[in-house]
Formats: sequence, structure tokens, C-alpha cells
Amino acid sequence: MYSGLDPETPLEQALLKTQFVAKSWEDIRKKLEKLDNWQDRDLDELLKEAQKVCVRRDEESHKRQVRMMVAAVRETRRIDAPPKTSQVAQRNGGGVLRVEKKDGGVCFYCGNKGHFRRNCKKRLRDERVFKED
Repeated sequence: MYSGLDPETPLEQALLKTQFVAKSWEDIRKKLEKLDNWQDRDLDELLKEAQKVCVRRDEESHKRQVRMMVAAVRETRRIDAPPKTSQVAQRNGGGVLRVEKKDGGVCFYCGNKGHFRRNCKKRLRDERVFKED
């Protein structure tokens, strides 16, 4: 920015500082205005503070981008992952709440899909035959 002011004279240096602060980005301006006696500080000090704000802004922007990428990857993994089988609560004859997977599963007794060992008809039939003998 060309101002036509000579930074060597005290009056024009004060005007230059005021213009620098007033025409800065909002976050830089707020930071500079918070400094104690910013009018009495050198222009180099004000510039260093402004650079700190810019660096911090860039870091926050980078962190925001990283968070967005991580969220996108998690969303992609969630979509690509096989859906969790929903569970259905059932009560057996004794009134005990039993939770089973909706799609059944594999029986460890007969090896067929669609039920569990505790519900296996072949096992129940075999147990009845064994009790009768």
C-alpha cells in the first residue's frame, strides 16, 4: 500500500500506524487494538504481531482442513463397512429377555445357517431321543 507518508517523521509515523491498524483484516485489527499502547509501539512490532495472527490463521485453516478430511474418511469407512446386524429382543417361555441377531447365524450343533445352537431343532430332537432311551 502506498500512502505517500514519510515513516521517519513522528507525525506521519503515527498516521501510518493508524492506517495500518485500521485497514488490516478484522482479526489482525482486533489483535493490534488489544495491545497496550499500540500507538507507542514501533511499526516493526505491529508488523510482527500481524504476522503472528496470519500464521495462526493459516494453522487453524490447516487444522480445519485436516478435520474435514478425517471426517470424510470416517464417513467413507462407515459407508463401505458391512451393516451391523440388527438385533431383536425376544422373550422365551420363562419370560427371560433374549437378544438374537435378526439374520440368524451359524448353528454350532448342525452347522446350518439361520439359527443358533440353542434353537437348533435337530439338537432338541436328539436330546428328546436321548432322554427317552
